[in-house]
Amino acid sequence: MAPAPASSPSSSALPVFPEPLPPSSELLVPLHRALSSASRIVVLTGAGISTASGIPDFRSASSGLFASLREEAAMEGVKLASGKDLFSMGVYKDPDLLSLHHKLLARLHDLAEGCEPSAFHKLLARWNDEGRLLRCLTQNIDRLEEKAGLSFGVPPPPAPRRKPSTSASSASPSSTPTPSPSAAAVLPPTPPPTPPTRPAPAPIPRTIPLHGALGPTLSCPLCAFSTPLPHPPLSSGAPSLPCPNCSDFAVARSAAGVRPRTVGQLRAGVVLYGEEHPHAEQVGAAVAADLRARPDFLVVAGTSLKIPGSKRVVREFAKAVRARGGAGVRTVLLNREFPTPKKEWEGVFDVWVEGDLQEFVGRHEQWRAAPPPPAAKRKAAVPPEAAKANPAKKARTAPASPASRRKAPAPAAKAKASPKSKAKASPAKVGAAPKAKAPAAKAKVNAPPKAQPKQKTEAVGIKAAFGVVGKARAGEGGGKKG
Repeated sequence: MAPAPASSPSSSALPVFPEPLPPSSELLVPLHRALSSASRIVVLTGAGISTASGIPDFRSASSGLFASLREEAAMEGVKLASGKDLFSMGVYKDPDLLSLHHKLLARLHDLAEGCEPSAFHKLLARWNDEGRLLRCLTQNIDRLEEKAGLSFGVPPPPAPRRKPSTSASSASPSSTPTPSPSAAAVLPPTPPPTPPTRPAPAPIPRTIPLHGALGPTLSCPLCAFSTPLPHPPLSSGAPSLPCPNCSDFAVARSAAGVRPRTVGQLRAGVVLYGEEHPHAEQVGAAVAADLRARPDFLVVAGTSLKIPGSKRVVREFAKAVRARGGAGVRTVLLNREFPTPKKEWEGVFDVWVEGDLQEFVGRHEQWRAAPPPPAAKRKAAVPPEAAKANPAKKARTAPASPASRRKAPAPAAKAKASPKSKAKASPAKVGAAPKAKAPAAKAKVNAPPKAQPKQKTEAVGIKAAFGVVGKARAGEGGGKKG
């Protein structure tokens, strides 16, 4: 899609996508208004929302975590093609990479524990308190959403479906014993069978980590044993973290003369590249439920959307938001860079805000806290051209000018000047007091009214068109005295 031509700052129309807008742009007023009125907001976040808290992002060329990890590994004699290698399943094939991986996880955990939520995390918490945040899907592992006050975790597994019982239907009427008449009179009636009650499903956490989370424990994937963080062997970069529960069980089996089993390795709850998501079914069921809930706004913040799973989630929610119909802003991307290739995202985002994410939050809060304009300023103004084109509407809108009121007695004064007209007019006014009205008539004949300047008449009409009716009426009162 071709970019739109440059528009003036005073214009309220948004530029054609994907032209970026800075957080301070006045063209973002429709976006602020739509965000303030949305009731089912879905947010997908990336590392960009946590950089203001002191946690580096992953992919920035200069300050990204992948670039700095490559340099640190080279200093320790480990060659990395990219820092991404320390977040892949390949670390379990190389003890040196696994040692660096453990050190990295321990450092990130300590860093996240000492950080405070950013302004964007607090904005999410406010939307949640207002009941307008449907779900936050985060690609981060720092758990700062939980610090901000949002519920956090993996969705509960879906409840198993109960098969209908066939015992009652399969039983034949002949097999049911029929009590004798004497026994039926003594025995109480049998109550109907109570259907089994299904337990209420557990609530879905407001924040779902798409790539797992760092902490609060290390766990064994074989026996589900867990130990809290920080864990000293993890911090020291030990190349192996054997599960103590599995180790004790293996020793017991060996003493009993039974073949020992595999000892599991303690792991953080982070999903690595090349690894199947252990909770993919629960996350997929929660996303499907949110799509059925008909969200009305999608916010994608602080991510370049490189992960295929996140790409699909964004596209599905964008379709769901647009399926509700209506005009206006429905989807927004808040990030310094636009996802590539751009053609992939045509028709997905309505607005792209390029710049500092926290600055956008500040601008949004300022717009929200600003008082609404007074009612007089919001009243539609009638231009003079429209009033001239429709004389009847102008007569209803603008009051009569003093000049038009003075011109009304002029024909009567001219009639008094002619003797014939005076003779004809006198019989019609029976019982009138001519002496009381003679001086006024004479004054009108001797001093004809002066024509009102045209500029003053137009000025009164413009004031009335803009709603300043009180000043126009003050002018009318002065004209009546003349």
